[in-house]
Amino acid sequence: MLLFFLFMILKPFYLQSSGSIGAADICLMGCFALLLEQKLRELMRKRQLCPRGGQPIPWKERGRRIWFHRDFLLYCFLAFVVILNLIYSLREQNRGFIKYSVFWLYNGFAVWTWREMAGQYGPLFFRTVNTVAKTNLIIQYVIWISGRGRIFHEYWGAVRYMGTFNDPNQMAFFLFMMLLLIWLYRCRYGDRSFWLFFLLSLPVLADSKSTGVWLGVIVWAGFCLAYEVYLLWKKGRIPGRVLAAGGEGLLLTAAIVLYLLWPPADFDVRTVDYNLVNRIREKIWKVANGGLYSLALDRGAGRLFLRPQYLLYGAGEGGFERFADAGAVNELHSTWLSIWFCYGTVPMVLMILWLWKVLKANTPWMWCGILALLAESFFLINYRQPMFWMILLYADAAVMGSQDRDRCEIGICAHKAAGKSIDQQKSDKRERSNYAHLEEAAAPAR
Repeated sequence: MLLFFLFMILKPFYLQSSGSIGAADICLMGCFALLLEQKLRELMRKRQLCPRGGQPIPWKERGRRIWFHRDFLLYCFLAFVVILNLIYSLREQNRGFIKYSVFWLYNGFAVWTWREMAGQYGPLFFRTVNTVAKTNLIIQYVIWISGRGRIFHEYWGAVRYMGTFNDPNQMAFFLFMMLLLIWLYRCRYGDRSFWLFFLLSLPVLADSKSTGVWLGVIVWAGFCLAYEVYLLWKKGRIPGRVLAAGGEGLLLTAAIVLYLLWPPADFDVRTVDYNLVNRIREKIWKVANGGLYSLALDRGAGRLFLRPQYLLYGAGEGGFERFADAGAVNELHSTWLSIWFCYGTVPMVLMILWLWKVLKANTPWMWCGILALLAESFFLINYRQPMFWMILLYADAAVMGSQDRDRCEIGICAHKAAGKSIDQQKSDKRERSNYAHLEEAAAPAR
């Protein structure tokens, strides 16, 4: 378990370029290797420890298998990823496709490790994850307030804060994930300190000027507010008329805010104070003057309009220079659209079905955070971050881990009870045998 939490602590510290192997990645793979070795030894063992004289524990009670049936659709998706990228690598004579397959396999190992840790340690594991997430937020806040964090410079000279990361969006998304981990723990196990860490992280997020992450925060707050109002209305504490008036007031407020943020026709972010508000105004200006297509071009999604056939059978992940005529030579900055474009309809359907299967374990309050993460992921590419998948799996891993531990404990208790009864039977047999010998010895005397 130590290696896993070293992975979480070291993840924010980028000593090399993004995409290279870091100390955190080595710790996570070390944790995966140790758990896999332990699982293999467990499966190769024909008999497990049992009370003396008892029967061996049945095979179906010997713990979980080497892979998780609930993630079968994910394994099928990963098989499509490897095969498709291999085909394009041979066709384009470009090894870059293989690199992205390795990224996906790495995250598949991370998902397996998360489930295994949850199954072995249960609530203790999630409590420690919660503590480490808070520690990460405190570390980033201290670095920010001390003024020792890294600074990202735009090409015209404007700056954005990025802490210990190589990119401002990386830092903002990491803080967002830590907040979500604390929130999910609060929803499942209870933790009153969430709002303290939420407020602590807001100035750091604002200094990163990441519009995508702030969209996630706003969506998160909106869903929480809507669900709280719904609960109060359901309990009869808010009359229907008051609820309708509040909805109208909210729409009016949103219209006023949009009016105040609306940029002039000659708006240029390079000529104004470069802050979060003006970055939001920049996005509004692009949509207002160029439509959704200009926003798509800004996220590298022009290829969706020029190469729609790849949505059917996949373009592979890599060789992005093939789409230079689409206005960008980098990857598509959208998690879900990128998966669909790179791997096609069938793998995308497998991913959706798997996500639906694992997300059903979330409570309504958990869904507020999960929906915010899903919405934010439409504007950033997050699927190479292991903790992105761990957050999506949080509730399902907690529930299934608890069930596995309960079954294991029931099986062991039943096995011990069976072993005890066998010992008792042998003791009774010995006593009957001794009594029979005494009877035979006493017979001549009578």
